[in-house]
Amino acid sequence: MKLFKVGVKIVLLPVILAMTLLQWIGIIVTSCSRMFMNLISGLLFTVAVIGYLFNPGIRWHAVNIMVLAFAVFILPHLAKWMIYRITDLNLSMRKFIRS
Repeated sequence: MKLFKVGVKIVLLPVILAMTLLQWIGIIVTSCSRMFMNLISGLLFTVAVIGYLFNPGIRWHAVNIMVLAFAVFILPHLAKWMIYRITDLNLSMRKFIRS
């Protein structure tokens, strides 16, 4: 049993390295994209509100643009959530290796 545990620990070392690199790349990409996504979603939301208020004939399009603005806004938050899950998995594998 101890030999099996040592073998699993040796196999997990490259996986931990790959997950750490994935985590770092994800943090950098998410940090850079969050600012641009917030600007784009703010612009889309402003255009949708102005279109909704000043052009009553195309209110359905304004609602569609608001949904698109929300989708653009939520993408960096979903990426951040995924990075947290990767970090949790990485830390649990490191804890297993240390045991």
